[in-house]
Amino acid sequence: AALIMLGTRQATTAALLLGTLAVERVAFLLTDDTRKMPGDVAALLGRTTDGWLQPDGDHSTTLDVYRGLRRVLDAWPDVERARIAVDVTGGLKPMSVGVEKAAHVLGLQTIYVQSEYAKLPDGRFGPVAGTQRLVIPPDPYTVFGDLEAAEARRLYHAHDYAGAQRGFAELAARVPGADGARYADLARLAAVYAAWDVLDFPAALLYADALLAQPLAASELAPHTPTFARQRAMLRELDAVARSVVGRGQTAVATLANPDAMLPLLGTLHA
Repeated sequence: AALIMLGTRQATTAALLLGTLAVERVAFLLTDDTRKMPGDVAALLGRTTDGWLQPDGDHSTTLDVYRGLRRVLDAWPDVERARIAVDVTGGLKPMSVGVEKAAHVLGLQTIYVQSEYAKLPDGRFGPVAGTQRLVIPPDPYTVFGDLEAAEARRLYHAHDYAGAQRGFAELAARVPGADGARYADLARLAAVYAAWDVLDFPAALLYADALLAQPLAASELAPHTPTFARQRAMLRELDAVARSVVGRGQTAVATLANPDAMLPLLGTLHA
């Protein structure tokens, strides 16, 4: 796992976060005024900053945060994005906005440390020790997923099956529970027709097999299961015909002369 932090003056909060999480890689997007922060964090943890990535530059603007985040991702090509988190606890507002927007686009996890604030013994106003807790904000798709689903359905009904597949697959990856499973089934269905649309019968068969292997009894697709089964059988025939006609021997000639074999293929081409 990896963690990207914004440059702030809250070294204690950053140290608590790093001391709690078992992360293998750490990066800081710093400003000119917070360049010393990693050293302060390392001192609190009793270690050095060796191995911590600190891209050059002042990341105090949203665009600079984008650029810094890009440099970090370029330096970590072997780390899956799903295993990278960004901490938005501190930082200037343009920095927090930038890293959150980028995290949403790139599929990175967003986290922050929630604290209670009060007047401290030294007279400063700051976080109260012992009140810090890690918060993982819920994915917006838990509320807005149905809006994205409506767009995916629109693409599906417009016969843009590839676009619908991408939309439903994104929803399946981000929406938990039964709704996520439902979107995964719809992504498989769209994938069948997307492959069929470009005459990729082997791929369409694989997706059809994957779809019919799911427990569709409680799904909105349940009433259409017999149709899907017939379509899978048709895809098997089309795949066999397509494999046969690509040859140059007598088998290909016989297939081309067989109306029972060619009519389904011609019908697919016409559609």
